Amino acid sequence: MRIIAILAVVSIHVLMVYRGSASAVWFPTVLDASLHFAVPVFFFVSGALVWGRVRTLGLAEYGRFLAGRARGVFVPYLAWSVFYLMVSAARGDALHVLGRSPALLLWGRAWYHLYFVPALSLFYVLTPVLAPVVRRRPEAAVVLAYLVRILAVSFLFAPVQTLGAPLLYSFFVTVTTHLSDVVLGAWFAIRADVLLPHLKRWWPLILAAGAALIGVGALPALPRGLPGVVARALVPVGMGLDVLGIAGLAFRTQLGDRSAGEAARLGTLAFGVYLVHPAMVLAWNTTVEALGLSSLWGQPWFPVIAVVAITAGSFSLSSALANDPRTAWIIGVRGTSATPRPGSPLPPHEPVAALAA
Repeated sequence: MRIIAILAVVSIHVLMVYRGSASAVWFPTVLDASLHFAVPVFFFVSGALVWGRVRTLGLAEYGRFLAGRARGVFVPYLAWSVFYLMVSAARGDALHVLGRSPALLLWGRAWYHLYFVPALSLFYVLTPVLAPVVRRRPEAAVVLAYLVRILAVSFLFAPVQTLGAPLLYSFFVTVTTHLSDVVLGAWFAIRADVLLPHLKRWWPLILAAGAALIGVGALPALPRGLPGVVARALVPVGMGLDVLGIAGLAFRTQLGDRSAGEAARLGTLAFGVYLVHPAMVLAWNTTVEALGLSSLWGQPWFPVIAVVAITAGSFSLSSALANDPRTAWIIGVRGTSATPRPGSPLPPHEPVAALAA
């Protein structure tokens, strides 16, 4: 699931060049719109591996839990945030960027993709409080999380927006949006014995139903008379169905020993690819513009080449960093591309025994 999600993330960010263009090519536009399940999948997997398995945490276990995540998540986040802040300063008003650095670091806005880590960190901090609650009443927790997401537009977002702090507001939107993904992942892990046979059988229909709801929810004009709450629920519920459909596909996929090992290696690199790929996107776009080849974006085959090249480059760089013990920490692994650090946000096998009381 991590591999599927990171491929989608890279594709989305490569295709950002088309947003706002009056002459957008239909193929990348449709592809971009269909790939936004990516970040929900990452939160879903984290919810499954952490909230879905942790029953209780004593004080000592909680300290080790957060320390592991600080090493594997927050330290790489800080390193890459500093890098991207330097890039921003070099491309614009350096004094303005550096003056806002503390707020940008706090809320994950040093670059457009880094919001993921502060939000995930907050969910980690809330683990000892919310994980036991979700385990006791998983179905009720899922319903409540989706209600928070659906109703937050009117009941929660407006008061926060009046504070006049756009970065705080953006962070609040991210957390309330993806809380449902984390809880859905926990529910999946808790009910996997019952859910998986159905998801593995019906994943194509589940994906199709999710895509249909997202498509209807994205229409400029929804059918008349549709209640506001129902209209706001279409995209969140559709996205949840897409994530569950991808889970069914992932668990249905049969891999041999060699393929499974390669999948584990690539999955371990996903967090590193998440951190480094925007630099690759920037380098690619800058080179294309400098060579006077920007018109190639109008060809339907060019974005495919861009996605493949940037994805391959991001995985190659992450693998090189992971294989060197001196640099492995910067992408949250131990020093080999096949061995995850316990603090990595999405390891192949979460060290559950170390987390459970």
